[in-house]
Amino acid sequence: MKNGEAAKIYRSIFRKDIPDIVQQRFENSSPKVESAFTENDLSKYRKIIDRISDLAAAEYTSRITGTNQLLIKKFQVMIYLGECMPENYNIFINEKKGLVRTLFLFTTIPFNSVYKFTKGFLALKIKI
Repeated sequence: MKNGEAAKIYRSIFRKDIPDIVQQRFENSSPKVESAFTENDLSKYRKIIDRISDLAAAEYTSRITGTNQLLIKKFQVMIYLGECMPENYNIFINEKKGLVRTLFLFTTIPFNSVYKFTKGFLALKIKI
């Protein structure tokens, strides 16, 4: 299992280890993304990466509250890079049909969203 910023973000989004090419491209783009932020933003971002295990929940909460813009930008970059990988096709495109499955997903999404927000909110408040 790979460690580091890119690997943690990729694993939190795609639930698998990061391919070498995605890691390399993420690391190449990170300095440009970080250049638009202050040292305080970078310090807070590093604490989030190091201390929080569910980065997806922290990012979701950050989007809702409008905080931690660097975390949001880094997730956006990783999603752009990840969606170009053929093995992630099924994550972005759903070709399965089924009314029952669709209804189940639509009824559980609000509960999952509240759970993720609460988990991220508490993690950011307690650990950062």
